[in-house]
Amino acid sequence: MSIFSVIGQDRALGRLQQALRSRRVPHGYIFHGQAGVGKELCASEFAKIILCENRRKRRRDGEDCFDCCDSCTSCRAIEADVHPDYHLVYREQIRELRPEQNDNGFGKSKAHRATALAIDVIREKLNKPAQLTSAYGRGKVFVVREIHLANVQAQNCLLKTLEEPPAGTVLILLADRLEGLLPTVLSRSQMVMFAPLGQKFLLKKLNESGCKQPQSGFWSRFADGSLGRALWLAEQDWYQAKVALVKRLARLTEQDAVELAELLMDSAKSYAAEARKQDPAVSDTVAKQRMYGFLLGVVSNFYRDVMLSGSGAAPAEWINSDQESAVKQASKSVSLLQASRAVALVGRAEYLISKNVNANLVFEDLFGDLAVTIRKTLVA
Repeated sequence: MSIFSVIGQDRALGRLQQALRSRRVPHGYIFHGQAGVGKELCASEFAKIILCENRRKRRRDGEDCFDCCDSCTSCRAIEADVHPDYHLVYREQIRELRPEQNDNGFGKSKAHRATALAIDVIREKLNKPAQLTSAYGRGKVFVVREIHLANVQAQNCLLKTLEEPPAGTVLILLADRLEGLLPTVLSRSQMVMFAPLGQKFLLKKLNESGCKQPQSGFWSRFADGSLGRALWLAEQDWYQAKVALVKRLARLTEQDAVELAELLMDSAKSYAAEARKQDPAVSDTVAKQRMYGFLLGVVSNFYRDVMLSGSGAAPAEWINSDQESAVKQASKSVSLLQASRAVALVGRAEYLISKNVNANLVFEDLFGDLAVTIRKTLVA
């Protein structure tokens, strides 16, 4: 593969090529942008260039550009995930470092929830190997997934290497968001932003994957510029659940608010159980969080579409343009102000879910509040 196989990120690639041309690659990077836009692919291809035994130079858009040879021992080792100087660091590694026991006293293994990037992972998978001599003599590269999920203790542990890295060591931190990262981590890293991908590009890739309209059109709009998310959502077969939820939202009343909340909670539980069957390493908490995020995204986008419809925007501008009648039905009775308040209510629910507040209470309160908001509109 090549670093130029990373699509839609010309600005990010330009920053990296500039560092390669100057022969002054920083020891610390933060690749930031939403999940699924090519950050990790770019990081691995950039690492191949850094560690490549036969780095190639060629002209591209009038400038000298560098790429890996993709055939030397180093490149092949990274592709096979066996390179001793290339280290991928991620939160699930805590399960091999700190296995837990059930409270039943029988000593059965219980997988760690791995919802955060733990200090033990940083210490054992980054700090310690960073101090070892490079096996191939060309330095070391560490790629850290989801650094935004690292707590203060883990980030402070990371600083031990980020502030004084051994010669030839490069750290590439991948972040979906910058909120929560310590100023010391930010200030010691070069920032490389990865932009959302275009909706047409996402639609093309979805169609190529076998996803058909109207599903491919909806996922390309709903994924908010993330190819990884669009493809993953299409694989989940959630489209019909989305269609049913939008229909219920279009005629939401106080009477069925509790029923709808319970239905969505049951959906999350069912999905989590199925996800664990397919991949035992996936925790119940993480699986449910994925479903909660999807459901709340559907609700939020529905009321945004209601606002767009009410303000005269064409259906082509909506996320739910595949359910035009449902959006128009709601926009006839819900004002722009009330739709705006509904979006704010969903935002609050998303925040509470991210803080691990009891999801049953969050969903019951959300749909109860939404129903009251809409009823006040109807009465007004």
